[in-house]
Amino acid sequence: MAADPTPVSETGQTVSIITVVKNGRDTIAEAMDSVLSQDFAQLEYIVIDGDSQDGTQEVIRRYERSLAYWVSEPDRGLAQAFNKGLAKASGDWIGLLNADDWYEPRAVERSMAVSCGATVVHGWMRHWRPDGTSELWLPRVRGLKREMSIAHPTCFVRREAYRRYGRFDESFECGMDYEFVLRLYLAGERFVEVPAVTANMRAGGKSEMNWRLARREERRAKVKNGRWRAAAWLEHGWVLGRRRLRLALERAGLQAAVRAYRARYTPVRKVTDSSRQVPPALPR
Repeated sequence: MAADPTPVSETGQTVSIITVVKNGRDTIAEAMDSVLSQDFAQLEYIVIDGDSQDGTQEVIRRYERSLAYWVSEPDRGLAQAFNKGLAKASGDWIGLLNADDWYEPRAVERSMAVSCGATVVHGWMRHWRPDGTSELWLPRVRGLKREMSIAHPTCFVRREAYRRYGRFDESFECGMDYEFVLRLYLAGERFVEVPAVTANMRAGGKSEMNWRLARREERRAKVKNGRWRAAAWLEHGWVLGRRRLRLALERAGLQAAVRAYRARYTPVRKVTDSSRQVPPALPR
């Protein structure tokens, strides 16, 4: 693994982290523990629950004294939940961590160490499959014009950017993160990479479970932000074609070809993780 980047942080920074959840009883404790165990003094933690009915609220209450704010009430989806959290956040930087995800130790410290002059700091992500194996997801910022090519759970964004460019577009169901970072990228804001794993994600999130919807919303986000409609449709077709190719290679048992495809042709490079780490066990 790469060494920590040379610290070039700004002094006195504060960080707000927002976790949104709905019926996440089995995973939210790992997410919250990963935030509250960060070795970073100026940390504010906010939890937005979408009126969970599975016992999630009881889990959150166990952490109540460590939270700056939390609420449980119905919402209209992820984007509105994110925006509720943003309205309560006071930090100079804001990270968004869903209840199925969790931070690596020192994720905040490592991210803030390279934050000077940046608007977005992002790192590598470890993606866990249901069988317990994992991949490292490595970003390609230059790909943002075409697709979501950074891992949103690793991102820390200056709060000022939400004031200048607006918050999440609540008309998006699962592509609101791409639409927002695309706004920043096209405006010429500076993205800085932490060359280390800073967050983990379990397979099965909303964008993965609604893959086609997520791709349609990527297309809509590009058109909204000035991309020619014809070009956006062509890129959408290319994404669908790539997926068909990958599925064909998997059906044919050509695993080496699948690995090469995922490392070279996906918007986020996906490479086999040899770290031998294991995800936290879920409660029974």
